[in-house]
Amino acid sequence: MTDHSNNGTPPDNPPGPPLQQHDWQAAPHQQTHDPHYHSPPEPQHFEPVIAKAVQPQEFLKTRKKTSRTIKLMQLMMSLTFFAAIGIAGFVMFTRLQVDKPGPLTKQVVFEVGKGQGLSMISSRLHKNGIISDRRLFALHAMASKSAKKLKAGKYAIPQAASMQDVLNILVKGKAIFYKVTLPEGWTSEQIVNALRAHP
Repeated sequence: MTDHSNNGTPPDNPPGPPLQQHDWQAAPHQQTHDPHYHSPPEPQHFEPVIAKAVQPQEFLKTRKKTSRTIKLMQLMMSLTFFAAIGIAGFVMFTRLQVDKPGPLTKQVVFEVGKGQGLSMISSRLHKNGIISDRRLFALHAMASKSAKKLKAGKYAIPQAASMQDVLNILVKGKAIFYKVTLPEGWTSEQIVNALRAHP
């Protein structure tokens, strides 16, 4: 009988059953031949997302552009508002001027010749003391689309007629008609002379 108590090294072949290989050592062989085996997914690598910081200069530029746009819109709204007030004021002023009594102190007869335009008619009305402002009369006639509706003829303009009254008389074309009595037996020359002599 051999004594191993005096030797410090363990025996080459220790007593007992032989060692068996663990299952994890045979796993590679089984992974290759097992059709039902599915390899685990490979780990995915995620790159960190770093947010791009907004530069102060870009922020200031964007803010300046927005501020300019707002100021431009405010300026346009202000101009539109004042323009609307100005137009409304001018319309009211024109309305008051054309509706106020005119300078005529008595009724007169005014004749519009054939082919006479608005400018000439306005000047003659002002020259004869029928209206107080020829430019305003012409402007009102154009604004009311009455400039091309003035008719030729003789018209009775009443005392203190306003510019609106005068325009209505010339547009409606209610000219003065004279009654002339012609004796029987007159010749054509006598009739023409009588008509020319009649006012």
